[in-house]
Amino acid sequence: MNDIGKKAGSALAYRPDIDGLRAIAVLAVLFFHADLGFVPGGYAGVDIFFVISGYLITRLVVGEIQDDNFSLLRFYERRIRRLFPALFAMLAVALVLRRLCRTSHIGRRLDISKVMRKSGCCCTPGRSPLKNRSILFTR
Repeated sequence: MNDIGKKAGSALAYRPDIDGLRAIAVLAVLFFHADLGFVPGGYAGVDIFFVISGYLITRLVVGEIQDDNFSLLRFYERRIRRLFPALFAMLAVALVLRRLCRTSHIGRRLDISKVMRKSGCCCTPGRSPLKNRSILFTR
């Protein structure tokens, strides 16, 4: 049996504490977007999630470097295999929903543009996407 955080083969052993932190971070973002009021800092959840992900990826890379088994090509191949299926699924869902909301009777009845305007979405008609730029892209 492995200790928590020890390597099991080439991957790290399961860490329930890290999964718990990730769940808290995701819930903070969801509650922020739901505008429930009791989680004013949804952006902190994103930061926490990125820090945890960076920690886990760094541990894997450092472990492979120490074992003299690191390959940048293999690293990016694993990232692509892990992230691209979710990316393509999300793009497909977004395209289908966009089409449904713009052309169907249900989409017009829901009047999705009112919801988007209320939430401050940058994609509403007559609103510049540059007004809601991330701080990463400002001078």
